[in-house]
Amino acid sequence: MNDEQSEPFLTAPVERKLSTITVDRLSWFTLSVVSLMHGIICTMPLAILLPHSLDVGVDTSHAAWIISAWPVSTLLTTLILPNLRHIPSKTFLLLMGLIEALGFASFYVELEHVYYLPMAVLVRLISGTAHFLLRNKFMTGLMAVLSGDVNRSSLTWEVCYSAGTACGAYIGSVVSHWIGFPLTMATTGAAVLANVVGATLIFPAEPDHDKDAVESRGNALQFYKLHLKCNQVLYAWVPMICIGACMVFVEGILTHFYNSQYSKTLEFGGIVLGVSGVVYTTSAAILGSLRSCFPCLAECFLVLGLVGAGAALLFIGPLVEVPGVSDIAVSVVGVCFLLVSSCAVQLNSLTVSANALSTSAQVSGEVAMSVTMNTVCLAYHFGAFVGPVIGVQCSEMWGYAAAFACGAPFFWLSALAVFSYLGVCCNFLTSPRGYFSVQQQES
Repeated sequence: MNDEQSEPFLTAPVERKLSTITVDRLSWFTLSVVSLMHGIICTMPLAILLPHSLDVGVDTSHAAWIISAWPVSTLLTTLILPNLRHIPSKTFLLLMGLIEALGFASFYVELEHVYYLPMAVLVRLISGTAHFLLRNKFMTGLMAVLSGDVNRSSLTWEVCYSAGTACGAYIGSVVSHWIGFPLTMATTGAAVLANVVGATLIFPAEPDHDKDAVESRGNALQFYKLHLKCNQVLYAWVPMICIGACMVFVEGILTHFYNSQYSKTLEFGGIVLGVSGVVYTTSAAILGSLRSCFPCLAECFLVLGLVGAGAALLFIGPLVEVPGVSDIAVSVVGVCFLLVSSCAVQLNSLTVSANALSTSAQVSGEVAMSVTMNTVCLAYHFGAFVGPVIGVQCSEMWGYAAAFACGAPFFWLSALAVFSYLGVCCNFLTSPRGYFSVQQQES
């Protein structure tokens, strides 16, 4: 009886097996498209919100509040998520989709400067919370469709979502040029709602088994504590704070850096960021495929990504010059290599953290992925908040090259901490998932 429950496909008729696989593949493909569209839609306002706020009369310092309200919403997401776990998935999706859609569409209403600023901050905070809750739910949906396969779930999410974010800002700027800011925001809201409705139609049904200990007790405190376990701190918090601080500062200042240091146009910086987005998406597909074939590479890619990101920062300034190669060429290659390293860290931080949490805390794969997605978002946006503040101060005191290079020691210390934890606490080389054990099992 136990064998039948654990391996239903082995005892089911051939027709049912084929049908089930087809449905799973269809659900996986549809959720992949939903993830792609979610990435596109959420970044469409990115390039047009700040210019519009300045046109309304908001000064630069107050406009920064509007931008920062989005990452700050990750904290609110973490606080309320365990209290929403009892809501059925499809109801949850429709509710959060409606909130996010109304948040975007509310910018269609023209307000005076006095009312625009508080409204914009509040709307960005609420719609950002709904956005991150939807991200979490989409990821757990992928986990359910792929039978708890953390590697394939994180690979699908990273490739599709990052591909969407790579082109979303450009699409938003083009659409705004043709129909204006108010209609673009209203269109974004409608697109969010349509995307969520499509996800609701194919979202996997709620399982009636494998209830997690946290969920069965209804104890939100236990859910919060999972975010602070040692493996979450070392695999998610530390690497993602570094990535968030570095990437947001570099991408935010890169266009101005090329303009002031090399007299390049703003379009040049935009092209570099666009190319780097393509590099990131391609890297996610390649690294994820390699990791699927060789699971032991997840930990290796995480450590090597941290080391590589630190090294790449030395060449963006560039602080380290390459003989016979122009500084601008070295800088562009450094940015692309930083994106490859960042991809290795983000993709494998999510996977390694979720796997470790599922094993150490004895929770289901869906709960482990939900907690890890929260942790990764919190850490990334905390870094995104701190990084630009420190980076701007460093660039004013020591120059751009030194400011970029300041992040290198933090990445290398993070790599050392992760490698030490893997080697000492987890017996990386001899553990059941370690390199030598995998090779021995395959032989």
